[in-house]
Amino acid sequence: MAAAVGMGGGGPSIAHVDRVETHVHPGFIDPGKIKYQLPIDNADLFVGRRDLLEALSARFAGEAKLVSLTACHGLGGVGKTQIAIRYLHEARYQHKLWFNAESLESLSGQYIELAIQLRLIVREDLKSTPREHVIAMVKNYLETRTEPWVIVYDNAQSHEQLRDYLPSRGGDVLV
Repeated sequence: MAAAVGMGGGGPSIAHVDRVETHVHPGFIDPGKIKYQLPIDNADLFVGRRDLLEALSARFAGEAKLVSLTACHGLGGVGKTQIAIRYLHEARYQHKLWFNAESLESLSGQYIELAIQLRLIVREDLKSTPREHVIAMVKNYLETRTEPWVIVYDNAQSHEQLRDYLPSRGGDVLV
């Protein structure tokens, strides 16, 4: 399911996202509750836009058998990233992942780091394992989770560029 949430008057609509400061938790990730590269939540600075957060929640409501994809679009600097951050921190997902999708090179590197942190592969095996296989490992890992998950692809130009990275079932995706 693909959808777009819009904001009239030049405000954000849910598609391109600005770069934000992120933290990667050192070491390995607890597979029971993945929090990968979650940006800092400045909730005290977030005002208004409750209607967009509610629209996102409504788009992602229900049991996810296939991936539910929603795009946030609008002019640069109107708050798309902040909406995504706020949604991510408010939403009730067991697993929350944030990827900078500005370039496919960067995105594939983040998938590799996540695979290492999830212990799907060891760093020493990366030289003999094609990137596509590592990306497939992460996708399969998410597709087999029984707990709810959400992925935000920040700075993606379109969902088409993410085709090779998108899991096919089991969660929600915000581009």
